[in-house]
Amino acid sequence: MAKRARRLCRLQGCRNLTRDPSGYCQSHKKGFRKAKGDDKTGDPFYSSRRWLELRDWYKAGHPVCEICQENLTEIIHHRKAILDGGSHFGVDNLQGVCRGCHNRLHHSVD
Repeated sequence: MAKRARRLCRLQGCRNLTRDPSGYCQSHKKGFRKAKGDDKTGDPFYSSRRWLELRDWYKAGHPVCEICQENLTEIIHHRKAILDGGSHFGVDNLQGVCRGCHNRLHHSVD
């Protein structure tokens, strides 16, 4: 199989070359995964095929943030946390949100 052509890292200003399909060099790939909301390596649930397929399906059906109705959906959020007994795969427990609204949900001061 032919090697992928080397190209500049997608991070603006980075001059490193990469063949990685993400388009980011090794120095910036981890940051890319965090920005996409995919850096949940500690929990195998978030890398399971079933979750990834459900997440992508839900995101396609809810392209705009369900909270602010202004930004594009970046994260599929569980309304009731799994640790609090929320359903892993229940569609009624999911919510498509932008990064700003997701941060407010998790980091708001009560």
